[in-house]
Amino acid sequence: MQFLIFNLLFMCLIATRAIGEIAPVTAPTKGAQVDVELIEFVDASPTADQASELKHSLQSAPILMRRAESTQFFHGGRLWYRVQIHNTEQQSLPLVLVNAFPTYSLWVLATNDSGQSVVTKAGFAETENVLGRLQASIELSAPPGTSTYYVGTLSHKILFFPVMKLWRLEDYNQEQMKRSSLVLTGAGAYVMALVGVFLFTFWLRSFMFIKLVFAGIAYFPLILLLNGQAYFLPLILRRGMIEYWFALTVLTMSLVIFFGVEFNGINRKRNPIAIRALKGFLALPLVCVPLYFYESFTASLLYLIGSALALGLIQFVAIKRAIMEHDRDSVFYAISFLPITIVDCLVLAEFTGLIPHDSKYVDLQFFFIGLQCLLITIPMGMKVTEMRQNIAILRRHLKGIIADDRIDDVATMGPNLLREPIDEYVTILFVDIVGYSLIFERMNSTEAFHSLRQVMSEMTQIVHRYGGVVDKSLGDGILAFFGYDLIGKTIQGHEGAALLCARDLQQHAVAAGLRDGGTVFPLRVGINSAKVNIGNLGDENRLDLTIAGSGVVLASRFEGCCEPFKIILGEATYFALPPDITNSSGFSRILVPVKHQTSLNTAYEYDPLVDQGDLAFQALERYRQQNQFMVQHARHQVQEGYVLRTSYGPMQLVNFSVGGFGLLSSLHLGRGVPLEIFLDLPPSHPATAWVSSVSAEVVWSAVRGDGRFLQGVRVNGRNLEQRDMIFKLVEDLIGHFALKTRDQISA
Repeated sequence: MQFLIFNLLFMCLIATRAIGEIAPVTAPTKGAQVDVELIEFVDASPTADQASELKHSLQSAPILMRRAESTQFFHGGRLWYRVQIHNTEQQSLPLVLVNAFPTYSLWVLATNDSGQSVVTKAGFAETENVLGRLQASIELSAPPGTSTYYVGTLSHKILFFPVMKLWRLEDYNQEQMKRSSLVLTGAGAYVMALVGVFLFTFWLRSFMFIKLVFAGIAYFPLILLLNGQAYFLPLILRRGMIEYWFALTVLTMSLVIFFGVEFNGINRKRNPIAIRALKGFLALPLVCVPLYFYESFTASLLYLIGSALALGLIQFVAIKRAIMEHDRDSVFYAISFLPITIVDCLVLAEFTGLIPHDSKYVDLQFFFIGLQCLLITIPMGMKVTEMRQNIAILRRHLKGIIADDRIDDVATMGPNLLREPIDEYVTILFVDIVGYSLIFERMNSTEAFHSLRQVMSEMTQIVHRYGGVVDKSLGDGILAFFGYDLIGKTIQGHEGAALLCARDLQQHAVAAGLRDGGTVFPLRVGINSAKVNIGNLGDENRLDLTIAGSGVVLASRFEGCCEPFKIILGEATYFALPPDITNSSGFSRILVPVKHQTSLNTAYEYDPLVDQGDLAFQALERYRQQNQFMVQHARHQVQEGYVLRTSYGPMQLVNFSVGGFGLLSSLHLGRGVPLEIFLDLPPSHPATAWVSSVSAEVVWSAVRGDGRFLQGVRVNGRNLEQRDMIFKLVEDLIGHFALKTRDQISA
């Protein structure tokens, strides 16, 4: 704010000058031009358009030695000025009077060689030739000596400064040719620069600089227009610029302010007052645009003041941060965007009449614009260097998270990658290696580590093959998700991709374990589809991808309830699968427990090896042999027909031991499901007081060929002596149902 006030005061001091008697304008010498400032204001508004009537009205009106007020350009109708041109040569000079600044129409009252008054009209409201290009200039024939001309301008609510240019006809034609070449060259370079920035921005996925691209597109013609340098542009383009100059101003300044806020990291937490003020400026068009149709001068003035204050505020924040926090980006922003702030203040000062419109101020503004174009490359270069470093770091972090062929696309997001957490509906996949710690105990630690790394690498490759993103490596497993590509695109059919990935994981694990010399790594896989929160807990130098939500917890629970070489998927995933998959063999409904929930969750178990014979059984047997899991239990096989009452209904007792029971049921219960087994002892039995029921937990389950499910349950809350007493008690209860055999079984 202090900077803005200082600049306004400075411009007022250097610009203040009095207007005295105006000497006639000397006709330009060869190869030169003359700025004609319309100062001799004719205090008359004649309505006639005939040359003789106009001449009579204008010649009889008083001449005021002052400029018209800014509001008059908007609302005063056609304003008339007297211009006197002095020709020092001995013959008439063909001259061209060019409307340097935008105006809707231009009339010139002159006297021809025959002494007759002639009105020449040009501008958007007057004439259009057969080529469709509107006339921008008026040719004059200045006789020797001093000639008087009357110039009438109609602003039509357009920002206008009363400055015109006077050329010799031959010089004007040559200048037009030169300027056409310069315009084509400059415009081509400008367009190429904008396209280059746009392509570079698109490549880096840094859409912050896109704002500068569009601001540059709108700003360049606007500054030409406001500084009287647009007269060499095609008039149809000038017309559009004139009619929409206020919209161009709003667009340009809004984009520049948006860029400044983002570049300097101005936010509600760090700069609460500044962000409220800038939001107020961004909302200013809601007031100024409707007001423009009723009071265009006030609306224009209000918006120019607001934009100057907003630019000054961002400059103040950048300078403050540069000094107090030694922020490099803020230092370069404060330096690089100082010119555009000065230009905006100069335009505002001219608009309000604080300074006159003079060629030296025009040149000063164009100097600052050129300096702005040069300096803007500094923060952009800094950002590019920083982004390249961030992309290189991010590319390294993304290795293993996504497929190699997608790393470049995602890495170009740079610091914008998951800057803010997002909610996405995805399919979560949990994979766990069964007996991970036992493998390390049995094998040499180095050998076990290399084997595990190989297994993890192979699992990651399979996940990537189906478009999955590996969220985390869990040491003995992985957490991945499907359905979101990290750069804003949602992928359809992610439920099926996750299931096919899980199927390949299990089939690969079995095939690798059964190879000669192979180590079996049994896998449990849990899949669930839900809306989760995806974010990055790291910083610009570290990627820490994280997904969170109840759906992730449920997928983890499905994995914990899963049998080796099997897959458990939630209902949301199952019902989203194509019918040709769900109608295939291998699916069965299963009930699983979830922590902090009293009721069981319905899920679906899938056997990916159902069509491959006993491969899964062979792999499990080899796993048990490799890890020496064989133990001896006295297990009684029970003849069919003996039923125990449980908390999940009657279940047939198939076998029992000191460790637990084998129960056959129409329900498929997952690992960890608690259940109560009622022994139904006679009231007179001495054990009724302490063992009327047994608390147990499902530790494994298997699908039988008849559509029923065999549950292996373990007795809970009892010591070995108590379990042995329960074993003998059950043995006595079943009596003739028991076959006295000892089977060697797995623990």
